[in-house]
Amino acid sequence: MLLAELRERSGDPSLRDLSRLTGVSVSTISRIFSGKSVPTRHVMESLANGLDTRGGELKALYGAWQKALYSNFKSQSSQSAKSASPERQPSFLPVATDDYGVIRPDWFDGSRWKTGELTGGPVAASLILGAMLRELRVARGMSALSAAERMGFSVSRLSRIERALAPIELQDALLLAKLYGASGDVVNEVRNLVEQASAPGWWEDFRQAVPAEMSLLLSLESAASRLQSYDSLSIPAILRAEAYSLAVQKLGLQSGKTEAKDSLDLQAARQKRYFDSSVRSLFILDESLLHRTLGGPRAMAEQMERLIQVTALPGHEIRILPYRAAVFLSVGSVTHLEFLRGIPAITVIESSYLMKYFHSGESSDGVRKLLLSLREVVARAESHSVSLDMLRSAKVRFERDRIS
Repeated sequence: MLLAELRERSGDPSLRDLSRLTGVSVSTISRIFSGKSVPTRHVMESLANGLDTRGGELKALYGAWQKALYSNFKSQSSQSAKSASPERQPSFLPVATDDYGVIRPDWFDGSRWKTGELTGGPVAASLILGAMLRELRVARGMSALSAAERMGFSVSRLSRIERALAPIELQDALLLAKLYGASGDVVNEVRNLVEQASAPGWWEDFRQAVPAEMSLLLSLESAASRLQSYDSLSIPAILRAEAYSLAVQKLGLQSGKTEAKDSLDLQAARQKRYFDSSVRSLFILDESLLHRTLGGPRAMAEQMERLIQVTALPGHEIRILPYRAAVFLSVGSVTHLEFLRGIPAITVIESSYLMKYFHSGESSDGVRKLLLSLREVVARAESHSVSLDMLRSAKVRFERDRIS
């Protein structure tokens, strides 16, 4: 089984270690590896990410998963068909195949590009469009050189379009889609994405409060499928309560009532978009953040309550890295964003003075080491239940300090 091979390549982690890395329960992982159940898409993606599946391995894993899913559906449907009345015959799971009859990963299925109105805005639309055009080209079996020559482009221009580093006119995008043999539905999605890529970002209403380097993160975070972050200097903005956020602003030398109000309005809109999206989150907070008092005990008690509330939301988890964990990251904050639809992962490194973005395919050795450290942070963080107890204890402590 491919998952077993990937597990062995990753050092054969125990089921418990896999559970910590992926957020999937030990019992579920045990049933999957023993062949007793087929994982859901959500679980399969979590396992793929936890086992650091890449490139061709990911494509093979999706293909194997769809075959297993189809076989399971067919088996269940055949059993139920024996007792079903003629007018209620079960339907089979539709599976797309390529020209060779091989079941394809879902990104070659037109339904994969049913983007609708993207929550991430124009930057996310540009990234998805570039990834989509590249996947269509690869599925067609056409090299970048061949496609560029047919379009009258340079290879570097086509590469920049596929990596969302250069804009593309609607006419050229439609010609590329037709060159790659895209279906009518996919061509319509190309048109939709080009239009969205040229639209203003949702944060334009708050542009006075948005530093230029932050606009990309605002576009990407609610379009991601998975977010992992570690913070040691302050609680991330996505999780901040109002009083705590004001205290952070003052610490950052922000002044003026208008700036503060704009920043709080941006934060509220950002949080709503994020938690209304389908992104799954794992926030790792340094234990020091449960003791460093910003804004006074009342603000901290309110902030702890906010964190406790977020832990109750489906798909979102907050875990605490304890003092005793022998892990050190040289940055104040690191956020790793993973996407569906073939978009490469992006890592964001942030400190009090700068914010830098790194494409997964262009990351330096330093960034790769940082991501390995982030994985170690995840492995050494306290469990969900222990972290929740720590948050509750911190809230009680701050409430006691406020009264005394």
